[in-house]
Amino acid sequence: MEKKIIKLIESLNRIMGTWGKMVIRRTLVNTFTILLFSQVIITTLFWIFGREISSGWLGILGIEFTAWGTMLAFYFKGRKEETDYD
Repeated sequence: MEKKIIKLIESLNRIMGTWGKMVIRRTLVNTFTILLFSQVIITTLFWIFGREISSGWLGILGIEFTAWGTMLAFYFKGRKEETDYD
């Protein structure tokens, strides 16, 4: 049992080690951005056409925006500003 747990932890370390790769980060951020903004567009259309939007739905959107901001912060965390000093 102990060997299986150690093997599981090592496999998780490999997965989390790949988080540093920009492709995975960019894919997650882009996918979440598309999903979030499509929800915002649908919610706005419902609001324009007079459908009632519950406060629970707006709370969920607020939590999603918080998660999206956190993902963006981690995405740009490793980048350094590139300035041209010519």
